[in-house]
Amino acid sequence: MTALTHAMELLERYAAGAREFQKSTLADACLSKVVLDRVILVGADLRGAQLEEASLQRTDLKYVVFENANLSRANLYLAILSGANLQKANLEAARLADALLDAVRLTGAICDEADLSSTDLRESDLADAKLQQACLRGAHLSGADLQRADLRDADLGLASIVGANFNGADVRGTNLRCGVLLHSTFVDAVYNCATQFPAGFEPEREGMISIES
Repeated sequence: MTALTHAMELLERYAAGAREFQKSTLADACLSKVVLDRVILVGADLRGAQLEEASLQRTDLKYVVFENANLSRANLYLAILSGANLQKANLEAARLADALLDAVRLTGAICDEADLSSTDLRESDLADAKLQQACLRGAHLSGADLQRADLRDADLGLASIVGANFNGADVRGTNLRCGVLLHSTFVDAVYNCATQFPAGFEPEREGMISIES
């Protein structure tokens, strides 16, 4: 296990076969388009790092600080990000399919067009996150906080949602035909005629607001 402070040293050691870099301090590092598959960076500081289009498949990123980092179009397939801090991070069009994102902080993060299919987002904080046209199909969102999240045209088909908070969220054009939708709140969430609800779901009774625009 080696804690590093320079991006170049990380890349050199990775190329030499090293994979464990727990608790490294790499804030504001330039790592765009790098390949770091299967790397272990548990507890590392990557706030403000530039990781757009990076390949981080099957990585162990538990408790990593990615606050304000740029991960747009990055490939995080099957990554483990449990407990990570992704506040205000840019994950636009990132691939996070089948990743573990339980108990992560995604407050204010940009996740437009991200692939979050079959992702574990249980107990995660997605308040004020931007998720326009994001794919959350088959995702696990039980206990997640999605207050004021922008979910316009997102796909939550077959998702498992129990005890989630959608208060104030924008679900216009959203597919909410989840596999499971129980004990969740939608007070002041806005929807329109393009929003797809599960059979028997009555948005007015849930305190939702219809806005046709």
